[in-house]
Amino acid sequence: MRRGVRPKTSPAPRQPDAEQAIVLLDDVAACGRALAAVRRSGEPDTTEELEARLACRKALRAAWAEGIEHAMQLSALVEAGLTDTADLTAAG
Repeated sequence: MRRGVRPKTSPAPRQPDAEQAIVLLDDVAACGRALAAVRRSGEPDTTEELEARLACRKALRAAWAEGIEHAMQLSALVEAGLTDTADLTAAG
């Protein structure tokens, strides 16, 4: 690390805002459903799949930053139709 550089970080909230958590988990589930639909189409490694994966990862990061536990995020993805380990890995 260079001298004089101070990273700007902030801890995740201890208790996530309930209303914000619902919105974020809905976003995670919607992205999970989109990714599941693309993966069911049968054509791997398409641009559409990449876009769905990136959207899902962005939604997961936002939920994580709000302090939503990983187990809750996984349950939202499983309910969205990503039940295979490879599907969950693709989601991020």
